[in-house]
Amino acid sequence: MEKTKHPIFLKAISSLAFCFVLSGFLLVRANKSKKDFNLVSGVVEYIGKSSPLYPNKNPDKYRFLKIDAYNKPFELFIGKATGDFKPTLEKLSLLLPGDSIDVYYDENFSTRKEPVNRLAYFIDRGKETIFIKGNWEQYLAFFLIGLSAVILVWVAILKRKGKIR
Repeated sequence: MEKTKHPIFLKAISSLAFCFVLSGFLLVRANKSKKDFNLVSGVVEYIGKSSPLYPNKNPDKYRFLKIDAYNKPFELFIGKATGDFKPTLEKLSLLLPGDSIDVYYDENFSTRKEPVNRLAYFIDRGKETIFIKGNWEQYLAFFLIGLSAVILVWVAILKRKGKIR
């Protein structure tokens, strides 16, 4: 009895192409400079370890920042344990209510509906940088590109051997 060849080659190639494109978008966003993000300047209303919106978040790993010029708080991940995606720079303890700051952030179709913004990349107080988000997105993009490339090679080998069509 002859084994059936599965007609998945074109589906696999198109899916992998989609993964490459998404990884490329993630890589581009991870390498943006400050000027490429949205900027909001305002006065700190609240900086704290908790938020009534998310009372069960680990207070050692998150800070919530609300400024007067933006309609929702920023959720900032500051975890520093092994396995956490650490921020590149984190001096949020220097911020006090009443400080004037600049927040460089991103916004997309899915974050507009969220009660907090999790896409703050840079925070400056005057000329001093207070926060720089970690580069986990860049690592994720490289991982996805590498994984997609390995799967692409595997699919090509299966096609060449006649296992798939």
